[in-house]
Amino acid sequence: MLLKLLLEKLTINVDVRAATFYPSVPIINVIPKILKRNDGPEKSRDKLLKGLNDEEIEVLNKFLKGVRFLVTLRDRRKQEYKVSFVDEKPANRVYPNRDRNITVVQQFRNDYGRPIQYGNLPCLVTQGRRKLYFPFEVCEICPIYLFK
Repeated sequence: MLLKLLLEKLTINVDVRAATFYPSVPIINVIPKILKRNDGPEKSRDKLLKGLNDEEIEVLNKFLKGVRFLVTLRDRRKQEYKVSFVDEKPANRVYPNRDRNITVVQQFRNDYGRPIQYGNLPCLVTQGRRKLYFPFEVCEICPIYLFK
C-alpha cells in the first residue's frame, strides 16, 4: 500500500497481487511431487534411488530451470545459485574437474564430507565462469521465491 500527498489531497494507491511461491524445501523432497502423474501415486524416494528416465528429466528441467536454490557446504553458510538446467547424466558418473576426473558423489564425500545417497539422480547445473554440478539432496529452493 502506498500513501501519497498529491496536490494537497491525500490519495491511497492499493496494489493487490496474488502470487504463488515455490516451497522452501530440499529439492529432493519436491521431486516426487513434480513427477507425480495425474492418475497415479507419487514416485517414492526409494524409487528415486534407481534414477530417472529421459522424460522425467525433461519434466524437472521445465519446472526447475531458472529457479534459485541454496547450497550449504562448509561452515553452515548457504550459497545461492540459479539452475541453468538439470543434467541428463547421474551424479555417480565421471565429470571433468580441472586436473582430475572424479564423480560428483566422490567430490562431495572427499571435499565436503557429505555422503550422497542418490548418486543415480542427475545434478542441478549452474553456469557462470564454469559449470557447477550439485546433487539434488544438497540443494534447497530459496525461501519466498516467486513461481514463474
